[in-house]
Amino acid sequence: MRYAFNLNWDDLDENLKELKINEVIEYGWYNNEYLNNEGEQIFKTVDDAIEDSENRKNTERHIEAYFPMYF
Repeated sequence: MRYAFNLNWDDLDENLKELKINEVIEYGWYNNEYLNNEGEQIFKTVDDAIEDSENRKNTERHIEAYFPMYF
């Protein structure tokens, strides 16, 4: 017998969402995904990337689009 369920991003606890957003931003930082056209980091530190509200919104939209692949 197979079981299935639907899990939506909006169904998750806010703390879990924040944790996942931080993880994806950190992953992007350490894999050089935040580079400008000259090859320089857009943010000075990984903490700057995590704290940037626009970056957080974009990251959340990306996660939501591919959810639950990130779990």
